[in-house]
Amino acid sequence: MNFDKDDHHRLRYAFMNWLVKRAVKRQDILLEVGCADGQRAKIYTTFTPNTIGIDLSKISLSRGTRQQGLDYVLCDWDHLPFRDKAIDVITFDNGLEHSSDPITTLKEIARACRREAIFGVPHEPDYAVGQGVHLHEFTHQDFEGLISQQFYILESYLLRHGYGGYNYIYVRGVKHESLSYTSPESYS
Repeated sequence: MNFDKDDHHRLRYAFMNWLVKRAVKRQDILLEVGCADGQRAKIYTTFTPNTIGIDLSKISLSRGTRQQGLDYVLCDWDHLPFRDKAIDVITFDNGLEHSSDPITTLKEIARACRREAIFGVPHEPDYAVGQGVHLHEFTHQDFEGLISQQFYILESYLLRHGYGGYNYIYVRGVKHESLSYTSPESYS
């Protein structure tokens, strides 16, 4: 059986969309950290029109098509240009493994986050670290431990691809312990 080499990307994008759709309310401000060309941020605008995409790369942002209602910001994810607790929901998929200091990056995301964040990283044992692709590799347990330093974990998943594609770890966390006992519909 032949598999499309991009199947794992489509699966993880769909999974992230599912997590975000469950987390965000229509009036929320949503920030996608590491938005690249903004393709997923555009999808997120169907969940909330208050979507912002940020990226480190001018090239990635310039490739994105600018649509009304979507803001793109060029910035370093360790120095977000938002006041404390300004963003309701923050997503960061496929980025912490590239951060020079994941703890600093996570603290900065937590600072700007009011309610919750959703994180995803690849889980590729012995593949990319040391080959110049990723600076860090996380086990599921290590990644949960990292996220739990700033957020109370609501959900955690290991998304497996049985045909040789990448595996991904997803963790959804909230800022305050009291929010971990409520459904997303009850957030104020």
